[in-house]
Amino acid sequence: VAGLLAGTQYEMLLQLRAMDGATGEELGAVAETLSTERATNVRAVAVGAGDVSVEWEPVASAAMLSQKLYVSKDGGATWAFNEQSDEGPLLTPTGRSERVYSLRPLTSYAFRIDSIFSGAPGAAPSLPSASVSTLPATPSTPVGLRALNLTSTSAVLSWESLSGAVETGATSVVYLVEWGDDPGGAFSD
Repeated sequence: VAGLLAGTQYEMLLQLRAMDGATGEELGAVAETLSTERATNVRAVAVGAGDVSVEWEPVASAAMLSQKLYVSKDGGATWAFNEQSDEGPLLTPTGRSERVYSLRPLTSYAFRIDSIFSGAPGAAPSLPSASVSTLPATPSTPVGLRALNLTSTSAVLSWESLSGAVETGATSVVYLVEWGDDPGGAFSD
């Protein structure tokens, strides 16, 4: 059935009618169309290694009860709150921003806001935001630095390597080595 008004309750009737005019059983149903009102301008405004701040323009409607923020890392095929939870908190009807934590470094995410209305059978999802990629995580400090094979003009340095993918989300890690001959002075590289 097309041409219905958004956010309106309808009573529907299906009746079987024979060519000679005889009628059979009737089936009835009540349905309410979804509201066309939805949050707009959903966008990432601050991106970190494991978190993103999202802003949007909420629906200006007294019928809106709350909002929910959802995240997708697969182009919108599936939506959850973050990497650890499918359902996030209910947000106030006038909320305009939220920070999402527990995201993975160097991963692309899109965001959407679902507006929840009183009496509505479902939520009105916004259009998804443009995708953004989280930043790489800061690697932890290397441990076990040792100077080996000392000569009058050289030394071999050794330390425990970091795992790039585990530590930062990257596939590799680059080490910068600096040295100086004045304790507490400037370093060279």
